[in-house]
Amino acid sequence: MDRILEIAWKQQEKPFHAETIVPADLIPVSTLRQILISIVEHCKLYYPSDYCALYKFDDWHEHDGHVTDQHLTTFQDLHSGLESDESLYQSRHQDCSVYHAFYPDSLDFLCRYNILDENEEAEQYPGIWGDFSFTGYGCDLWEITKRLRDYSNMTFSQQNSKEYFDKIYGG
Repeated sequence: MDRILEIAWKQQEKPFHAETIVPADLIPVSTLRQILISIVEHCKLYYPSDYCALYKFDDWHEHDGHVTDQHLTTFQDLHSGLESDESLYQSRHQDCSVYHAFYPDSLDFLCRYNILDENEEAEQYPGIWGDFSFTGYGCDLWEITKRLRDYSNMTFSQQNSKEYFDKIYGG
């Protein structure tokens, strides 16, 4: 987390006051890329750059809880990492359980994703796999849930955000 989100998480404030969507299992990189494109498109539509600032950061919350700094970004920048399965794979962090994350300055949502090294868990997951979480409320949660219905072969759950982030904390 960054400093802003760490405070919000500990105080169960926006975006941690509602729900987090998570997959039940790891996702093949090509499917994960399509899911992330859909999420970014939703966010771009409802959080245009003339409405709010967009931040990105490396999220160490699950790895060791290290708090990092956020940096301004754009939806164009996010899209560039999603141009191909290879570009998404190359964007991965070199440490395990370190997610890439982005959120608007309104704190209405937090989207995180992680890409494992190729064949990191080859017995069960040959190739390239990853996962994501989307934390938010209201229309954003409803819209992301609706978009995930296209992946009927996968299971997603909604969990209380504060409890979820408490549970995965690596610090």
